[in-house]
This record gives sequence, C-alpha cells and structure tokens, in this order.
Amino acid sequence: MNLSVGHLLPEGKVSEITQKVTSYFENDIWDADDAAFNDFRKSEWGKTHRKMNFSVFPTKLKNEVKFFILTRIQKDDLQLYSAVHNYARSFKQLSKFLKKFYPNINSFADLDINKALVQLRSHLSELGLSIRIYGRRKLSC
Repeated sequence: MNLSVGHLLPEGKVSEITQKVTSYFENDIWDADDAAFNDFRKSEWGKTHRKMNFSVFPTKLKNEVKFFILTRIQKDDLQLYSAVHNYARSFKQLSKFLKKFYPNINSFADLDINKALVQLRSHLSELGLSIRIYGRRKLSC
C-alpha cells in the first residue's frame, strides 16, 4: 500500500457500488444503443461516439467511475448523451493523469479533489488539450 494513500471506501459504499454495477454495467464498454439504456435515452443522435469505455481505468477505480456515471444518469442529473459526449470522451486523458500523478490510488476518496483538479487542468494545458467550460461547471477533456 502506498503510504501517501491511506483511505479506503467504507464497506457500505463498496456494497452500494457492487449492487449498482451489475449485469450489463459490469462490462467495461457500454453502448448507448443497448437496451439497458432504453429508459434513459432522451433523444437520438448520430452514429458516432455512442460508447463509454471504462477499460482505461485502473481496476480499483473502474467501478467507482461506472457507479458515478450510472447513478447520475439514473437520477437524471446527467443525460445519457452528455455522459457519452462530454464524460466518456475524456476517460483516456483522466486515466493517463491518474496513472502519472496518483499511480497507487485505491479510491477517488483518496484525492484532495481541489488539488487534483488544479493538477489535472495544468496537465491538460501542458499537453495542449482544451479545458472546456459549460455554464458554471468546468469539464476537462
């Protein structure tokens, strides 16, 4: 265990994640056309960028990301279209960032989120990637 990373998710949270991320959602690649998303598809869009690929994340973090996305879609806090087009498209860069700066992280709960966001923005800028702003929320790609 990395001494700089000491937090673990509470057992109740691990159980909640495990119960939510089942059946189709255990797959590392989700296709927005799959019947699992029928209740969450608000509109149709073009045939490109229809998949969310979680395989780029370290095993320890993968289910947390799936849980985050799935819960927000189910609560209607995030449209399926936005999950695919705004979030999933940034997974690869986020994964590279985590592997570089937090290689031994056990959970997103281990992060000082404000520090990590500043680091992520700086990292993306150094790579020449844009940091897009949508309304009041900032999303990095």
